[in-house]
Amino acid sequence: TRHNGSIEKNSVVWQIPLKSVFEAGKGFEMSAESETANWTGIGVLCAVLMLAAALIIFISVQKMRANSEKRARLSAEYFDAHLYMGNAYKSRGMHKEAAAEYEHALKFKETGPAYYYLAASLSCRGEKEKAKKTLQKALRLDATLADIAEADTDLKNLI
Repeated sequence: TRHNGSIEKNSVVWQIPLKSVFEAGKGFEMSAESETANWTGIGVLCAVLMLAAALIIFISVQKMRANSEKRARLSAEYFDAHLYMGNAYKSRGMHKEAAAEYEHALKFKETGPAYYYLAASLSCRGEKEKAKKTLQKALRLDATLADIAEADTDLKNLI
């Protein structure tokens, strides 16, 4: 492989043959000319690039915040929807379906009332041990449910 460089006036010239790409005997020539570097221009270019990067990061963070707020809002809506569906199933005596809806609601948000309703459905299905543990979680999250549970015919024997 032949490569040679030469300096002519204020230019550097390199000739490199590219036999694997071109026909034999042909070469590639590249030259660059410069007397002095423009350091002010380079500094301004770096500042502009850093500003652009900061702007891109700022916009990305704003989008992530908006998505996070949207997910939180949807999470609350899904929680409420599953809780209401569970209550509807429970009022119809469909305790298996009600328990499934309460469990879905609890994936979005853990609250005392959601555990309470799940415990009641489990108790009605005959799953007393699981209902008791679930009721204990409900009472840990919301102690005011203890009085309600004592009066609830589905749960009073579990306290």
